[in-house]
Amino acid sequence: MRKYQPIWENIKTNGHTTIVAPPIVHARIIQAVRKEKWRDMGWKFLLAEKNLAYDLQQKVAKEKIHFFLADCRKITPQHF
Repeated sequence: MRKYQPIWENIKTNGHTTIVAPPIVHARIIQAVRKEKWRDMGWKFLLAEKNLAYDLQQKVAKEKIHFFLADCRKITPQHF
């Protein structure tokens, strides 16, 4: 298992997670978790089958990073 994969698995399962880390490594952690989402092809295929799309977002407050999934589907009306 890769180093940041457990964080991504927790986000994928629960829809959100919060971790505590020194601010100097926040950028690295955010980038690594985004990469884990990008590499998870199985999850992408399951979402595509259900016509869903989620964006990984984060909020940083002092030493905490709160990751969460936000629905990013573009629903457009059907024109007949």
